[in-house]
Amino acid sequence: MNTKSILQKTEPLSSDDFQQMMKSGKSLKVLFDLGRDDLELLTHMAYELYNQGRIDDARKMFEGLISLGESNAYIHAAMGSILGLNDELDRAIEHLDVALEMEPANIQALAARAEILLKKNEFEAAAADLQKAIELDPEEKDPISARARVLVMVTHELMQAVKNNKIT
Repeated sequence: MNTKSILQKTEPLSSDDFQQMMKSGKSLKVLFDLGRDDLELLTHMAYELYNQGRIDDARKMFEGLISLGESNAYIHAAMGSILGLNDELDRAIEHLDVALEMEPANIQALAARAEILLKKNEFEAAAADLQKAIELDPEEKDPISARARVLVMVTHELMQAVKNNKIT
């Protein structure tokens, strides 16, 4: 049975059929005939799930998009943010690094990575990311850079409190 006939079946795929599809060497996007519009819709759905607080569902959608071979800075930044919320800090950093390799001026990825670096007590690296996020929005229009500004102020105040022995 070839890949096309496997996909035209109406009953669930058997393990053998799935193995045959995987051996075809075609990407899942091609196998399931997913076009740009389909992938954008799936990405938007994942984003909406995230905004609704359905983090686990959003995570599954973003993981699915990545497994389909859909790779862009937004998807990796979102995945990094989700992993950070779940305290999977090292994996979160990996996705955020990928997002920033693809799009070095991604304010969302910079701010999210800074937050995770702060959780890991890597203050200098976090400060560098926050500074860059702020510099990328000199007119202060992006709400994410506003979050970066708040983090800088809070971190500064926290460090002053620690320095003055108000926090141990």
